[in-house]
Amino acid sequence: MQSPVESNGQETFIKTSYNGIEITIRKSDLYVNASKLVISLRNNDKKYRGYWVHRKLVNYIAIWVSPKYASIVGNIMDKINETTIVEQEANKANDRMNCVQKVVDDVTDFLSARITK
Repeated sequence: MQSPVESNGQETFIKTSYNGIEITIRKSDLYVNASKLVISLRNNDKKYRGYWVHRKLVNYIAIWVSPKYASIVGNIMDKINETTIVEQEANKANDRMNCVQKVVDDVTDFLSARITK
């Protein structure tokens, strides 16, 4: 998808979207216009004025501005947490199983050695 590029004579801007939210990025440093992000989420429009923030902050601003977006992200984070917990429990169970197997192997080796003597 080609993002439209605009210029105001001094700066060049890229219009794109982030998780379905329209954002404007300043091409020189790839900062996102946070004011425009808030305005676009509130259905208001001011061209290139406002505060500029690093693109990694866009998600947090969107969470702050939009309860719906915050809920969606919260659900995603809950699923990630649930998956992480399941993986950790599986790793613990696997570690226990490996310990049991090692004990069984050691006992088998010991008994085999005693029987063959």
